[in-house]
Amino acid sequence: LKGMVQNHKQLPIQNKPPNPIHYTAVLNSFARRGMASEAEQLLQYLREQHNAGNLEEGPGSAAYNCVINAIAQSDDRDAPQKAWALVESMEKGPVEIQPDAVTFGSLLNCYAKRGLSIKAEQLLRR
Repeated sequence: LKGMVQNHKQLPIQNKPPNPIHYTAVLNSFARRGMASEAEQLLQYLREQHNAGNLEEGPGSAAYNCVINAIAQSDDRDAPQKAWALVESMEKGPVEIQPDAVTFGSLLNCYAKRGLSIKAEQLLRR
């Protein structure tokens, strides 16, 4: 993906930038392989590239959901905080992205995996 972005910057007419389908597929692959850190880094990179004008479309809910799911499945002790921070960045970013049922399902899984029943209940009441 980074190569696609670089190629597009150098020769924009001949090289199309990656689109949400491209990077969501890569993020989903990271999630399935338990590579939450890599998924977080790629999402951050995509947001930066979009904000800099190098990508026509920024990451949407599917991309965020892949990363939240990867975080939820990880063994990271800070996973609940990281996942929630991503939800907040979806809602408060330069382009507002509404969390959906997949977003909240991944958050619930994250809380359940760590025995955070009160947090899960609060989320359900949201």
